[in-house]
Amino acid sequence: MSSIISLPLVYFVLGSASNALFLFGLTNENSRNNIFKMIFAVIGIAFYIWAVKN
Repeated sequence: MSSIISLPLVYFVLGSASNALFLFGLTNENSRNNIFKMIFAVIGIAFYIWAVKN
């Protein structure tokens, strides 16, 4: 049950973080943008695995 609740929360957090970075102008460069996307993907997967285990 916790995974069902936390999965949308993870997507919301990742979306908010990427939007905030875009507003701050940190995602203008393609290489830097790809690095941030990779970091967010790893964090999202880690949270998803943690949610499933709990």
